[in-house]
Amino acid sequence: KINSIKKIHTHFVYVNCQKYNKYLKCALRNSLIFMPLGRLRANFINTLIYILYLVLLRTIESWHKSSKHFSKIVQIVQFIRYLCSRYSKMKAKITRVVDGQKIDSEIIQSSGLILPSITDGWRFNFKKHSKRADFQTYVLVTDSTPKVVEGCLTFQLRDAIEPYMAYIELAPHNKGKPKIHDNVAGCLIAFACRLSFIFGVEHYKGWLTFDVMEENKDDEIKLMAVYCQKYGALKWQETTMVISPEVGEKLITKFLN
Repeated sequence: KINSIKKIHTHFVYVNCQKYNKYLKCALRNSLIFMPLGRLRANFINTLIYILYLVLLRTIESWHKSSKHFSKIVQIVQFIRYLCSRYSKMKAKITRVVDGQKIDSEIIQSSGLILPSITDGWRFNFKKHSKRADFQTYVLVTDSTPKVVEGCLTFQLRDAIEPYMAYIELAPHNKGKPKIHDNVAGCLIAFACRLSFIFGVEHYKGWLTFDVMEENKDDEIKLMAVYCQKYGALKWQETTMVISPEVGEKLITKFLN
């Protein structure tokens, strides 16, 4: 188990990138603050990813002073991030309401699954949103019913630096009373916090931003109160809320394996 985030001092590399014909600033070391896979009690795949990360990190550190290796550095950074988000399946801690039993479940990318839409009784059209190039869509499913979506999350990196939880929704059968499973929302929010550590850049790393917007203002206030009380979110602007890195770590520990 890896107990800490590997922090690396910020170092900037300026190179002339012919592809874009302009100077690019690569916040190389700061961008490689790695999400603590160990906190997720890494399985075999996670362990291999972390070992690969360490090997590539040493290689990058030997290259960073040479501009001719810039394109390779960028490719490696992108590849590591892809592995983190794509192949590191997350075990989630949801509960069956009727008897309080813990249900084996995981959060995975939506590839190969039929995503819910408004016509399926959901509020948001995840099938449509998932087609956006800047959106990453994840679903929570149980091991016993891997084709049934219990909850859905859409993550975005705004302006290529700021982690943003664009959409989150529970399946209709997990809303209100009675509902089948509990803690689905907590698991998805914790997973979004995890993504904020992986993809956030510089001072945005670990900070998760999202907006709460309801047609009825009273409903909006009530929902904001839920985010504050249950998940430690803070109100930032009229509809915007944020979850700090410290609170995000606690949510990851509480809701994810």
